[in-house]
Amino acid sequence: MINWEDCDAYTTWYAQREELPWRLPEDKEWEKSARGVDGRWFPWGDGFDPSYACMTQSHKDQMLPVAVDSYPIDESVYGVRGLGGNMMDWTRS
Repeated sequence: MINWEDCDAYTTWYAQREELPWRLPEDKEWEKSARGVDGRWFPWGDGFDPSYACMTQSHKDQMLPVAVDSYPIDESVYGVRGLGGNMMDWTRS
């Protein structure tokens, strides 16, 4: 839906607008925010349950994106939500 170039351009624009150093995370930064320091498989832990995040198996019909707080269990140890499903995430690297 959104290509990498547009996503990167948005973060550059937003950083200038807010006068803060916003940027896309590096792969390792994204992975740590999702998996924590203990190497869990999913943001919530190691167990898989399709009701924990927005993914193909979570829907009977067509899968559509949902608000990031629609699946409260899809939250990492750092409080970051939506990393286990919903959309593909772009990183700087």
